Amino acid sequence: NQLSTNLVSQAAQMNVGPLPNDVLQNIDPLVLIVFIPIFDKVIYPTLRRFKIKFPSIVRITCGFICVSIAMAWAAFVQHQIYSTGPNYDFTKPCPGCPRFNNIVVAWQIPTYFFIAISEIFASITGLEYAFTQAPASMKSIVMSLYLFTSAIGSTLNFTLVPVTVNPKLLWMYTSLSIMSFSVGILFFLIFRNEQKVRVVVVSND
Repeated sequence: NQLSTNLVSQAAQMNVGPLPNDVLQNIDPLVLIVFIPIFDKVIYPTLRRFKIKFPSIVRITCGFICVSIAMAWAAFVQHQIYSTGPNYDFTKPCPGCPRFNNIVVAWQIPTYFFIAISEIFASITGLEYAFTQAPASMKSIVMSLYLFTSAIGSTLNFTLVPVTVNPKLLWMYTSLSIMSFSVGILFFLIFRNEQKVRVVVVSND
């Protein structure tokens, strides 16, 4: 999860004006609030109306692709930061200069937007898929295992610590983009035959 870590640090290298460098994190929940109803009430029903199949596995794959696009854009923004003065790649101090480069923080907006869309495709669909496929007696366990993957992802973040320094950040974002895209394609190839969701009816007794 780059939202509260490296992307905040990236914003600190940009011109944020009078705003704090973590303010753009709010774009993610705002996009979720706006677009979840749009997907649920407009996009998905429209696809069903035109008999266009968009099953869970494809949605999750789209989530991987969207986060790959987000990291690719973050890499592009980092390249723009390193290409802009007065500090460029921040490896050589600029006496008397501000601690950021002359590039506006609004360049980060697409990154947060695509991350939020990826959550709609992958996270929400993944939770739905895990819940509907689990037997009634194992729903809690399956949901716990699903959420445990977030803990694994956070743990893997520690492996990125050596490259979260200037001027290596460009390659870190590029690597994350490539890995997300590759994992998405691999996920689809492995699970593409699991297209039919078996709805499990939960008793209220």
